[in-house]
Amino acid sequence: MPPVLADDIKAIESRFSQLYRREMHLEDIGLDTVIMAPDMLKVLEPIPSWQKLTIYIIREDWAFGGNYGEDFSLTTTPDMAKYILTKLVTEQLESGYVSEWTDLPDWEMECTPQSYECGLHDSYCENHYKVCIEQQELPIDDDAVRSLLDNQLRRYFAEQIEGRDELEGLTEQQITEMVTAPNVPQCIRRQLEKNGFLIDSFWESVAKASSDLVRQYKEKLV
Repeated sequence: MPPVLADDIKAIESRFSQLYRREMHLEDIGLDTVIMAPDMLKVLEPIPSWQKLTIYIIREDWAFGGNYGEDFSLTTTPDMAKYILTKLVTEQLESGYVSEWTDLPDWEMECTPQSYECGLHDSYCENHYKVCIEQQELPIDDDAVRSLLDNQLRRYFAEQIEGRDELEGLTEQQITEMVTAPNVPQCIRRQLEKNGFLIDSFWESVAKASSDLVRQYKEKLV
């Protein structure tokens, strides 16, 4: 598939102009017949239909006195989506533009478990507020799956070391630095591998890896 974006076209033309030592344009380059080094190619494998993540979009749309706008937030849990929606509506009712409409005769409101919409009937286009929750499936590749698993291992690590005596003398910033260190997931995986990835010894492995990580971090501070 040939590039269509200006920056991509420019990059291709620049690369081939250097190779051929003359100015080259996209139409001069037979991309289908070009021989490229393996490191120049990236194979895009189709993502399995079952490898996906449900995301929730909290989408806002408003017009206040003819000033229009929109915004959105993302989350992966329905409870957090409902919390964000409720928080946004509460802010509008208590101190936002919506709070100035509720006593007006043409004020109208409609809501469902997943949405809230209100406005002034006689000038709705210029004065309205709407927020709703949309659910979508997001295909995720193997790198994204690995990143999610890494984050879960970091969470286990943070929960394991919370309140431990070994943390005495460490600041909150240092603890955060330790939990977010790149080697945390790998260290926990190595310990799980030593114990054969057995469910019965899972938390024992996490606890052992957590102790090792805290010790190693404190040794670096000395």
